[in-house]
Amino acid sequence: MRGSTTPAIARLAQRAGVRSPGNREVIHLEPGDKVTHDSFGLGTVVQVEGSGEGAMAHVEFRDQGIKRLLLRYAPLEKL
Repeated sequence: MRGSTTPAIARLAQRAGVRSPGNREVIHLEPGDKVTHDSFGLGTVVQVEGSGEGAMAHVEFRDQGIKRLLLRYAPLEKL
């Protein structure tokens, strides 16, 4: 057993510049915004619920339909 009791993913998330799930910047989105997702591609925001760490966006992707994405986990980039 290693000397640290901190789980590996938590140690990795503490490194500067590392974006792990739950460690992403929560971006501000509004209906109509265009975004890109690592897996789903280009999409359009149709609805946003909540704020801060609990913010969720409903995004319509051409080939994937509408996806509900928790913004602190979703690999989204606003265009």
